[in-house]
Amino acid sequence: MVVLQLNDEQVIELIQQLSDEKQMQLFQLLLQQRRGRWMELSHIGQLGARQAAREHSLDWDAMTEDEREDFIDRVVHEDRVCA
Repeated sequence: MVVLQLNDEQVIELIQQLSDEKQMQLFQLLLQQRRGRWMELSHIGQLGARQAAREHSLDWDAMTEDEREDFIDRVVHEDRVCA
């Protein structure tokens, strides 16, 4: 079996030559392959958010989406020095 060796730029050039339909099929395949890792990271993030909320005496599951966003914004920026 012959193995074709291409660098990243060559692979990208080949992909760009595919029809829109084939590019979409490739995109869906790549997304499907990464879905498990994305789900794992999402779960880890949710656990971290719940833990951070508990540390601030809040219940993540009882918070509205706006409250969650505000909370995350406060936590992310709590060490920021305001001028």
